Amino acid sequence: MPANTRSAAFLSLPIAQNCQRSALVVYELHQHYNNVTEPIGRNEADLNDIDSFLRREIYYPVLDKAVGELAKRFSTETIGILLGLDAFNPSHASFMKFDVVQPFALHYEANMEDLEVEMRQMARIMERKRADGSLPTPLRDSATPLLEFHNFCTSYKDAFYEMYKLLQIACTIPVSSSEAERSFSCLKLIETHLRTTMAEQRLSDIAALSIHKDRAKKINHDAVVEKFV
Repeated sequence: MPANTRSAAFLSLPIAQNCQRSALVVYELHQHYNNVTEPIGRNEADLNDIDSFLRREIYYPVLDKAVGELAKRFSTETIGILLGLDAFNPSHASFMKFDVVQPFALHYEANMEDLEVEMRQMARIMERKRADGSLPTPLRDSATPLLEFHNFCTSYKDAFYEMYKLLQIACTIPVSSSEAERSFSCLKLIETHLRTTMAEQRLSDIAALSIHKDRAKKINHDAVVEKFV
């Protein structure tokens, strides 16, 4: 057996023993207090062995909780709102389809009549640009089509007010909580005991540079100095 495998097995052995010991303690406590408080509507024969007890009292409740949370987070309403984002993706089959974006627009209280007209007009503009080859390259081939479409519509934001407002919301909806968790992790590394007197604005700026370090490394320092000095 390799050394790493032996080490992992050695470390996991106490954990398994502790888990088994804890399960036995819980089971014994349940059996002790079962004489005082009789369960209602519960089959005592199912609780006579520890496997049935753990399955009934721990395993199934955990599964029920997980299924409930998944149903809450991915409900029909939530899925409809998320699918509405595809209507603003130029490379998606649902691009500029009003029926797809309706749940998303209703959730954020957009003017549905104006939005329908704006989306129909934008679809015509995109078709004409594709036909004459004047469609910007980022819209044809980009890893971030939603953001590129938002940038494209910026010059038309007064004419497409409702659609542009939804585009801004779509670009800022977080897919997960990883961004927030990453910011808290960075703060622990940035705000050391030597920087406890740092002002809030400076701390926020340094955190932004740390979180987006890939983009920060590409900054042209000479251009920044030329502009601000």
